[in-house]
Amino acid sequence: VIGVSRVGEDGCIVYGGNSMAVSPSGEVLVEMGRREGVSLVDINPDEVGDVRRKIDVLSDRRPEVYSL
Repeated sequence: VIGVSRVGEDGCIVYGGNSMAVSPSGEVLVEMGRREGVSLVDINPDEVGDVRRKIDVLSDRRPEVYSL
């Protein structure tokens, strides 16, 4: 997951920043904090499949609860 957020001030509004990239296993790959900047991060798309196989969230679905 990559989340970007504005940083700095605009009039009386203060933006918090803290943009980050997090791997499918939950490891924070980069965290920008409250500073403006650019960062590069290596992403391994194969890791998504690996984590999905280990944590089978789809088996917990209950379609009968929300079916029309």
